[in-house]
This record gives sequence, structure tokens and C-alpha cells, in this order.
Amino acid sequence: MIAECRRKVLLFCQPVDMGDGEPEPHQLRDVAAVDDVYERVRQPGDRCVRMINVNHEDLAMKNLRWLGRGDLVVSACRVRKSHLNEKESRKQLPYSGAEFEAVLAAAHDRWIASCSRKRIQLTEAGAKVLADKHEHLADLRFSQWRSADYVNRGRRRTAGYIVFSKELWPGGPDYLNVFGGSGPITHGLAHAIRNQCSHLGFTSSELIVVEVWTRSTELPIVPRRTQGRLDYADNWVMAWHRRGTVSYIHSEVFIPRFPEPGSPVNGGWHDEACRMV
Repeated sequence: MIAECRRKVLLFCQPVDMGDGEPEPHQLRDVAAVDDVYERVRQPGDRCVRMINVNHEDLAMKNLRWLGRGDLVVSACRVRKSHLNEKESRKQLPYSGAEFEAVLAAAHDRWIASCSRKRIQLTEAGAKVLADKHEHLADLRFSQWRSADYVNRGRRRTAGYIVFSKELWPGGPDYLNVFGGSGPITHGLAHAIRNQCSHLGFTSSELIVVEVWTRSTELPIVPRRTQGRLDYADNWVMAWHRRGTVSYIHSEVFIPRFPEPGSPVNGGWHDEACRMV
């Protein structure tokens, strides 16, 4: 009799040193963001394990050897990589000190040189995924507001990042992380990926950079009050920068299509939008 082999998927939220306290509201939102991302990579028969606010000793590498080749770790959290010559932003992500967290952070080194709430700078390898005339996306400085925006071509925009790494360690699981410059951008990006992407497929380690703006200048990227809803991301136009499999740059722009009242919500890739807006 052949033993059943199912892919193990760790849905992981960054631990913080909370002692015996209950999870904070933003941590519970992080769980929802991870679930949204996972929907686009789900496979039949997956065996999922969720980790949130776990004891740090549970994240020692010796306790995670149940993850092996072909398994997957999914998270939705901005990696912390401080720029040596820049003062830290006022909104920081504290490290828990867990071994596993350091392994996840190192998985971003190939693509991301520095990353904070204030600034995200790509490495030379990371910048190669950008389409021509979009080199500015390699070094972005974000506002400290929830929209984490910047101005480009007279329009407020923001950016999100998708990092996929094959084998976090030799014979270990793959890793998928989705994040933006702020919590609302991360959560909105995860929501948009779930609702607007049919599937996220990966064959090798890569970085995808997503530039975001709204379909109308009258719409905010993130409203002042979200009331616990993520539908503001349904108004986003998203330009995806992704290196193709035959050494070329593949760029697409997703423009949400809004149906007539009473008809099903729909969306699709704009036929003429490959000329980056």
C-alpha cells in the first residue's frame, strides 16, 4: 500500500513578542490576507497548517523539519530590511527573534536591497523585472499615510511586491510572500489577487512588481475609513512587471470592468493596456 503524499502548506503570519496577549486586530487581518493569497495557489488535497501568535520556540528550525521539498509557505508581510544610511521610518516591523523569521527575510535578499515603511529599494537583479521606462520603480519612497503613495506622472500611485523562492533550504519548502508599503495596501493587494487573478503559477524563484493606481483620480487608493472592507481594491488599476520565461519582460495592466446594475461583477485584462499607463 502506497502512503498518501499531500502537499503541506504553512499559512504563516509574522510573530511578534506579545507575551500571553491576544492577537491584535491587524494580525487577524493578516490572516485574511494570507488566506486570500493562498486561494490563488491552492491545490486539491493540500494539508494546511496556520501559525499566528505562536511561541517563538515553535519557530526554531528544528521544529519545522516536517516541511519538505514540494511543500509551501505563504505569508503576506512586508520584509524588514533597513537601509544602512537612512533613518528608520516611524512605523516599524519588530523582529521576534525567531530562527524561521530570519530564514524568510533572507529569501528576499536576491531581489530587495532595503525595505521599510518609508522606502523600498530593489537590487540590480530585482530591477531587471521592470519594463522599459519604469526604472523609477526600483527605488520608491512612500508616504507615511495608509495609502503608502507616491506621485508619478502627476498621479498618486503605490506599489506591491510578490516574492517567490524555491526551496528555502536544500530539500525545504517553497515560499510565497505578498506585501505592499502599508497594511491596507498589503491587504488590498491580496484581495485583488484573489478576485482578479485566475491562478498564480511559479516554476522558479522570481519577483513581481505591481504598480497600482485608481481608475479615477477622484477615488482614493485607500479610503480614510475602510470599515473592515477591502472593496477599495476593486477600483485599482494594476500594472504587473514580471520577467518572462524566454528572457523578456512581460507587462500587463489590469483595468477593472464594471458591469451594468444587477449583472454579475466581472473583470479582465484590458486589450490595449500593455502600453504601460
